[in-house]
Amino acid sequence: MDGNDLKLACAVCDRPARIIAGLILAVVCTTCCAPEPPIIDPCEANPSECIRTYVGSQTCLTCHSNFAPWHNLHGHSQALQLVEGEAPSYPPEAGLEELIPPPAWSWADIRLAIGGYAKAANFVATSGYVITDGPGGPVVQYVLPHQVSLAPGAYGPLASGAVASTPYRYDCFRCHTTGPQSLAENGGVRQENRPGIEGTWAEAGVQCEACHGPGSLHVQSPEAGYISIDGSIEFCGGCHGNAADAAALPVADGFLTGNRQWAEVLASPHDYFSCTVCHETHASVIHSNDGLRNACLNCHTDLNMARHTDNVLVQGDYAETLSCQSCHMPPVARNASSTTTAQTRIGDTRVHTMYINTGPTRFSTLLEPGGNELKVDAQGKAAMTVDVVCLRCHDGGGSAFALSLDAAAAIAQGIHDAP
Repeated sequence: MDGNDLKLACAVCDRPARIIAGLILAVVCTTCCAPEPPIIDPCEANPSECIRTYVGSQTCLTCHSNFAPWHNLHGHSQALQLVEGEAPSYPPEAGLEELIPPPAWSWADIRLAIGGYAKAANFVATSGYVITDGPGGPVVQYVLPHQVSLAPGAYGPLASGAVASTPYRYDCFRCHTTGPQSLAENGGVRQENRPGIEGTWAEAGVQCEACHGPGSLHVQSPEAGYISIDGSIEFCGGCHGNAADAAALPVADGFLTGNRQWAEVLASPHDYFSCTVCHETHASVIHSNDGLRNACLNCHTDLNMARHTDNVLVQGDYAETLSCQSCHMPPVARNASSTTTAQTRIGDTRVHTMYINTGPTRFSTLLEPGGNELKVDAQGKAAMTVDVVCLRCHDGGGSAFALSLDAAAAIAQGIHDAP
């Protein structure tokens, strides 16, 4: 028998664990359920004598230069930009339009750009306070042109009711920086002595040491000071979720709240996954072909593309070659921009719940009373509906033929049965 054809059942998920050339590669799936490497703490033996400090991403990338092209294009590294009297600089390969300052502001009066790389930008003045559009007015943000959500670039309010002199709080910058410390942790020190910043950080942006930890011991002795990474959903969920209520799926204006991937994975069939099962965490899923470590069909070998192989969704200037994610991870979450039509709703962020309710049901009917949270079933699982899955393409205005809600549901119920 050809070794490539011989399979064992995975002890975790009952999917095939391959044997190649007569050698068992894994007792579990090589792509899905393989355990994470152990986390090695170089300070465990002598914690009282162990002092770890941040060395900066450029030091890390001096040796780990193979990660530099990935890292520089990743949204993590661009999460916070220092402004030096001119528009912040982003990697030219990303193809972004140059940011313009908020109305009535100049770059000379701005110290930080929060985001500005994928979906939206906010700004921090040289005083350290988040810029608002006027005394007592809402915090202002620039919503970038976004092809998926079909949004044009424009300035607008971020949160109604926010007051002028909004501090740049620790709860905000902790997910935009490396080595963040609150005022309580650092003895009351403010970054660059700017009165509006409520704490400090070692490096702007989510750089190498934000996930791997301070690297000084690793630099001194790479083997003895080796730093592994916790790729668990709980670790990443510290920013991509809410530790106080990890399973909550909040909804605002008919869209799931962005950056709640922890809760979405828990409400999916992959609730036992770590993020690193699918994600190559050093690489962007937007700007790199290496951002995903595993495609869906690597594990779901018994399924197919359900009549959608090589199909392309075209909406205006946006084109998307359809994949499993197109249907099972529709963009129904919103960080900054969205579009709502009579047939469907499109946000700027894909959801990770994976399940699809194939009945003739609209997304709005699956919200809790008041519309502020997505319902889950008795097992804590949530599903998307055919209006946000099928009618995103089949709405009569794009490149696919139009379907009614009932017709979409009838087709969806047997979509994977087709050859």
